[in-house]
Amino acid sequence: MKLIIKYFFITLVLLGSNTLLAQNGSNPFELKHRLDTEAVMETEAAAVDNRIIKTDNPFDIVEQPIQQSVTTTTPTPPVEESSNRLPKAETSKNYLIAVFFVVLAFFTAVISIARKKLEQSYRAFLNDNFLRQLHRVNQGSFSLSYFLLYLSFFLNAGIFIYLAANYFGANLPQSIGWVFLICLGVTLAFLIKHLLLLFTQSVFPISKEIKLYSFSIMVFSIILGIVLLPVNILVAFAPAGLAKIGIWGGLGAIIATYLFRSLRGISIASKYMMLHSFHFLLYLCAVEILPVVVLLKFILLRMN
Repeated sequence: MKLIIKYFFITLVLLGSNTLLAQNGSNPFELKHRLDTEAVMETEAAAVDNRIIKTDNPFDIVEQPIQQSVTTTTPTPPVEESSNRLPKAETSKNYLIAVFFVVLAFFTAVISIARKKLEQSYRAFLNDNFLRQLHRVNQGSFSLSYFLLYLSFFLNAGIFIYLAANYFGANLPQSIGWVFLICLGVTLAFLIKHLLLLFTQSVFPISKEIKLYSFSIMVFSIILGIVLLPVNILVAFAPAGLAKIGIWGGLGAIIATYLFRSLRGISIASKYMMLHSFHFLLYLCAVEILPVVVLLKFILLRMN
């Protein structure tokens, strides 16, 4: 009996020691690649973004290191915009509407006053004999109607020069003041021309012809001013294609009127041209060509 109890006790001791050793050993059923994956996940949590994962599995996706490039961009300065400035097209329309309102109101008043003088000017423009007759009737007297019609030409000619200069790239300031400044320049140019003619008639014995030629300048300018009024409206407010036609049509009307007036002037001074060819050439350069050259020089300087 004692022997049986002794063997039973020894058996319990051996079983207890084996159990403790089995707990300290490795689990044979534990998956090895699972342990590796858990280790890699812990490494990824502690690593930076630029890394390479190396595993024994050939089907794992290997991440290449990401090269972060730092690009420096220069901030563009903000564009300063004036809140009280309208767009260019809208501004141009506004100030041109104001200009043409003044011109049309003035032209309507002039037509109501000087309708008869306008009809006479048109007949004198077409007929040389009527021009001479009309000059004899009005010689030595001041006519307010002719003065207002002549002033209408100065306004329309100045507006056309302003619009044509901007069309060809002069970039004149868009303001009412500049438009009427060009009109004032045209007025001064013709005033200087008439003063030179007055000086010429006081120096040379050709006062009758000079007065007739000065009167013809006014008559031809009045008719040209009537033609330029619708042309200016077309150039200012029509689309680009029609505005181009208006520009070249206006230039053609100016050149044709100038040539026609020059032919009238040659017929007036025909009997003096051969005798005083030098004086005629001097007048042609100083009075007819010089103002045009000065005006073109001013426009070209603005373009440059």
